[in-house]
Amino acid sequence: MSNKQFFPILLIGLLIIVIQCDGRIQKYSETRFKMGTVVQITVFEKNKEAAHQQINQGFAEIDRIAEKFWEGNPDSDIYKFNHRKTDSVRVSAEVAALVARAREISKKTHGAFDMTVGTLKDLYNFKRGEEKIPDSTAVVETLQQVGYDKLKINLSENMLISDNRIFTLLTGAIVKGYAAERAAWIITEANRFGVLVNAGGDIRATKRWDNKKWVVGIQDSQNKGQLLGTLSIHEGAVVSSGDYEQFSIIDGKRYHHIINPLTGFSADQSHATTVIAPNAELADALATGLFVLGPTKGMAVLEKYPDVECLWVDRDGNIIKSDGFDRYSD
Repeated sequence: MSNKQFFPILLIGLLIIVIQCDGRIQKYSETRFKMGTVVQITVFEKNKEAAHQQINQGFAEIDRIAEKFWEGNPDSDIYKFNHRKTDSVRVSAEVAALVARAREISKKTHGAFDMTVGTLKDLYNFKRGEEKIPDSTAVVETLQQVGYDKLKINLSENMLISDNRIFTLLTGAIVKGYAAERAAWIITEANRFGVLVNAGGDIRATKRWDNKKWVVGIQDSQNKGQLLGTLSIHEGAVVSSGDYEQFSIIDGKRYHHIINPLTGFSADQSHATTVIAPNAELADALATGLFVLGPTKGMAVLEKYPDVECLWVDRDGNIIKSDGFDRYSD
């Protein structure tokens, strides 16, 4: 599999600023192209050989997840489900568990985050020179075949079940976060000084040995190259989602890649979101779901997630924050 074919590049501009350490413990960092985006793994470690071994283990885990969840890999369970000929498809326990967790997030976001939008997303093309926006008739017809409620999951048998054989699963809004989470977890088994995984802006950090915070800059969605501000976290995840990387102007109207699963068209309540959560998988999914909902409806959803904070740049460019967001601001 070519990694360049995995996910659209969503370089959302999160800037990692690492404070240099003293003495024997040093910072080691490596950047590679994975899952269609730039991934950087940083570890603090005493020994260079140990650090590079940990970093390699992290990248190996990302590769494993990319192969397992990539819709275009004929050997993946997701591909098998998306090309199903029966109502029930047996998948691995890992795939079934992730899809089940995604479905729970869909319920809590009232369908604003939904993995079943693959067929709907196929109607669009945002590649420069090949832009394609479907007409409303095609969207409405396809929308009738989309919805997380059309998917059932039997975890005891690891079965994905649906009598609707049209909709396909799209993993991009959660699997990159899952990969960052897993890579950080794998490395932490051997590392006790601090790990940071930045998977194209999906950031997962573990606590540093010196108790200093990691500093994360949030890109200004309206002014490329500028920051809205910075966040400081001891551990956890920070993920942003925005409409400023993949979009097209067609007949004077702006269309972007974040599709509202409830309308079938580009979500129009936000320009960007930044989510702080305990883990990167959840942060990744909510960054999309809360983007689609916008700040008013999104605030109500956050009541179901007491450990999650969000910043929105709404459609008018206003900055709206959840009550606890500024606890992480510098």
